[in-house]
Amino acid sequence: MKLKDYKIIAGSEIISCTIDYSAKESIPSIICLHGGGPSSKNSTAYLSKELVSIGRSVVRLDFSGHGESTGDIKNSSLAKRYFEACTIIDEFKLEKDIIVIGTSMGGYIASKIASTHDVNKLILFGPATYSQKAYELKFGNGFTQEIRREKSYMDTDLDVMLKDFTGDSYLIYGDQENIIPQDVLSMYRDLLQKSGQFKEMIIQDCPHPVHRWIKKQRATKEILLKEIVDFIQN
Repeated sequence: MKLKDYKIIAGSEIISCTIDYSAKESIPSIICLHGGGPSSKNSTAYLSKELVSIGRSVVRLDFSGHGESTGDIKNSSLAKRYFEACTIIDEFKLEKDIIVIGTSMGGYIASKIASTHDVNKLILFGPATYSQKAYELKFGNGFTQEIRREKSYMDTDLDVMLKDFTGDSYLIYGDQENIIPQDVLSMYRDLLQKSGQFKEMIIQDCPHPVHRWIKKQRATKEILLKEIVDFIQN
């Protein structure tokens, strides 16, 4: 596996990303989008390594305010994250049959990308969704108040974003999920089942931070990796 780091200008920020290259793909076909909180492009490095072994090249990025990218997370927003992800997609010419792996907040951004790009497969780990009002709000100015409004997520436009998605999807979360409401997971399930092949994995004893937890669970991690490889190859 050949690993190369890049710094890409996205608006006023410099976005750090890493491409794990396989011998078969000079252009990435998979993009990984991390969640909020203490997350970064390194969260899915273990997945990327496995995908490279089956001939896929993978791009992982740090959203602004995370990892090695510039910016203050308080000045970020869902809209800004979508813009940054699209900038990376354009920069590395991910033009067709894209596979998007999104985690938590990154799952919402992945779904937005599916409405504007040629996405073939979505792999979503404990994906979140948000009200339409939250989309433009800065994380440090009004966003937290909006998402704490009771069941604000029911005002989402997720149904609009996924209505024309015809690709395959895999919904993955832990049975100890304590961040994403079951209503949200049900919403994703109902919408994704209307597209192509739909799969779902509920990981026993796993909390919301799936990647952080599963790295310490050798047997479960091997099952997950095999499932994802099979999903991508079929």
